[in-house]
Amino acid sequence: MPARAAQARHITARRAHAQAHPHSYSDSLPNSNSNSWAEAIATIDLDGPHVRTLKHDGPAHNPALVLTTVLLNQRVVLKREPLTSALARLRARLGLSRADRHWRAAAALAPANIPTAQCLALLIEHAPATKSGAATWLVMAHVEGPTLLELIARTHSHAHAHAHAPTMPPRAQHQLAADIGHTLARLTACGIANRDAKPSNWIISPTRGPTIIDPVGLRRATNKRTVHMLASLIIEPHGVGTPIRRTLLARALHAYLAAIDTTHPTPRHRFKRLWHRVAAHVAAHLARTGGTPRVSPLPPTQPSTTSP
Repeated sequence: MPARAAQARHITARRAHAQAHPHSYSDSLPNSNSNSWAEAIATIDLDGPHVRTLKHDGPAHNPALVLTTVLLNQRVVLKREPLTSALARLRARLGLSRADRHWRAAAALAPANIPTAQCLALLIEHAPATKSGAATWLVMAHVEGPTLLELIARTHSHAHAHAHAPTMPPRAQHQLAADIGHTLARLTACGIANRDAKPSNWIISPTRGPTIIDPVGLRRATNKRTVHMLASLIIEPHGVGTPIRRTLLARALHAYLAAIDTTHPTPRHRFKRLWHRVAAHVAAHLARTGGTPRVSPLPPTQPSTTSP
């Protein structure tokens, strides 16, 4: 990534987390806290030694970025989404950007006690000269831990030689599968489905457990969307060459159904019906697209069949 002059970025604040109320989110005009985030983003050196790039996609002059660094004395994750058209810039001004949807979805998960990365500020980067460099910046609290996809890759046979990435014991793998099923069941109980529940969108925190880090795909639950949600957990590992074992998939699905109805054991026919619906959705998607993501969601040290 080419060096950028920090002073060239013009950042304005749109939202900031209401610090006085840890579980509330403010959509009000920028306050002193959000202005502090704007100043910090405007002067950050994206090529500095303390900034680590987690994802880089798109043209060098206006890329989509996911970074982690320390700002305002705390470790944060920064998501930069380019606004590449007049319509995208208008939607951002109206609070309809992807970052705005992420903010509102994260707020919706809080009352349901579903762990997610806390949103701290939402800002807009302006490029008055060419318009081509406009973007939104979403500042989130850093959640410690590997992604679910990284843990899946570690359990795959190709990862066994990586001493720095040991596999999980089988019992821990089954417990994690059950925890994922229980978390998805809590979403369903709230009338929500996550159409983008792929493993790279989860952090497995040692203190908080499975944590959703990108809730922008939340929608009102329907049977079709629930099947899509469950299938999205399976498709991404297939696409990077680390498919999940059937026993773990069955463990997650059993846990999901058991948590939805705690008063009765899950009937076998109910499990089989949902299993086959999810399997059919996965097969259709893989046949149509191949499943390989355009940008690999795995770090370079992990095995992957994707192209750079």
